[in-house]
Amino acid sequence: GIFATQYQDRQTLYLDTGCGQSVVNNLNLLSNVTKVNKNIKTFGSSMEVTHQGTLNMFGYHISPVSYAPTGPVNLISVSQLVDHGIKPHYKNDTFLIKRGSSIVAAFTQDGNLYSNQRQSQVNLAHPNEEKDWHTLMGHPSDRYLERLLTQLGINESFTSSKNCEICSKSKIQQKPRKSMLPQTSKPFFKIHSNTLEISPTTIRGH
Repeated sequence: GIFATQYQDRQTLYLDTGCGQSVVNNLNLLSNVTKVNKNIKTFGSSMEVTHQGTLNMFGYHISPVSYAPTGPVNLISVSQLVDHGIKPHYKNDTFLIKRGSSIVAAFTQDGNLYSNQRQSQVNLAHPNEEKDWHTLMGHPSDRYLERLLTQLGINESFTSSKNCEICSKSKIQQKPRKSMLPQTSKPFFKIHSNTLEISPTTIRGH
């Protein structure tokens, strides 16, 4: 049918928000495999399931996952992921799979489904907790400073982000604020905040 011709693939994983059971067409993706004999309905048609097992998906173990030899895709149920404590984050037509604060997989829209086919083209985030505050304060990275000083022919050493004095003072600042912190109703909207409370919070947005 239309799905078989559009999605025929035995390596790529596809997320589906409408199905309740994950079904793959590549038995090599499963471990702890056991034989079964049943039929399931997906994509509006009946398919024979011959095995069930555990799918290792980016370090997460999903079970049970069915194997259907005639299945058009490796179909992963979003609801089954949620049942396993994995909550995909939807942003900009993409489902993101996280492990802690790191993004381990990205599923982009592919027809009626979401696939990780372009996984290699997605920049995965692995933030360094030690440098988070340094970045939020708008301070340049060590690598940037090193390259800048080299280009300017300056041989003097500089304080690394790990030992940044301003960041340390910002972290331990406990002075009560005289004004409310700026707020926004839009997610990911950047706002200016005076961390050290040296001067009143700007009202001009910069």
